[in-house]
Amino acid sequence: MKSAILGCQRRFLPLMCGLLTLAATAQALAQDNFPSKPVRLVVPYPPGGIGDFVARLIAPKWGETLKQQIV
Repeated sequence: MKSAILGCQRRFLPLMCGLLTLAATAQALAQDNFPSKPVRLVVPYPPGGIGDFVARLIAPKWGETLKQQIV
């Protein structure tokens, strides 16, 4: 009896893996294009510093690449 149960489990394992993969793929395909809102760039340094300067130089290029506004 025990071997019959193990054989049944082994037979349905590929089917269950396939269904799980299908369910995960369907959810991923239902997602909106990322990013769907303006991207907020947070710089943890005071304004006028080197971090702020670099962020202001990089933000327009990121915006072009992502095709989204960087705030």
